[in-house]
Amino acid sequence: MLLVCLSFLAAKVRQGGSVMGQAGKELAGLGFPRLYTISWGNGMYVEGSVQALARFFMSNAYFQQKMTGKICYNAVLYCLRVASMNGFYNRDDFASPDEATRVLFTQAPNPVQHSRIRADCVVGIFRKQLQNQPFSLSHVMISIDGIGNCIGSNNGAIGGPGNWNTVNIAQKLTWRPQRNPVFDDPAQRGAPEWAKERVVLVKPIRELLNMV
Repeated sequence: MLLVCLSFLAAKVRQGGSVMGQAGKELAGLGFPRLYTISWGNGMYVEGSVQALARFFMSNAYFQQKMTGKICYNAVLYCLRVASMNGFYNRDDFASPDEATRVLFTQAPNPVQHSRIRADCVVGIFRKQLQNQPFSLSHVMISIDGIGNCIGSNNGAIGGPGNWNTVNIAQKLTWRPQRNPVFDDPAQRGAPEWAKERVVLVKPIRELLNMV
């Protein structure tokens, strides 16, 4: 059961969402379930809060549409800012994929080469646009279990649905022992190996939010 800090959040919502901003007002207006209330008491993140929030957004028609309309990395940023009551980062949107990469994946561990990504992490998938260029950000999601299921928006970059939804990257990517996975894009049959290769970086949300 996800731990909650109801009195702290209730006080912020009564202030008109002054800390949580517009997101707080929207959540309060829609009767955000108490089970998913985020604890930010003493500045410490409660494990599982963001993935619970992501699941709620997927089940609620209003937030489903809201999240679907966001670029993948800005949808993830929205979850992080709501979870931290706007304590994470100082902008509602990233201006570019490079900015998202810098904020979300600086000092991330080495690329993962298996699909058993622990829950409650930000997952970044990187690819090369040209053979001689470095890998750049292609997609960002939130992991929700240890078997490859992640939630994100505009998931076409890995062959998933366009709306805020669950995609199993264990199935969408081809994982190879001690090597980076590949994505066999049906629209690019016969693409060279460098174009198929993906680099997957993972940053635990606890680490991101406890930095603020």
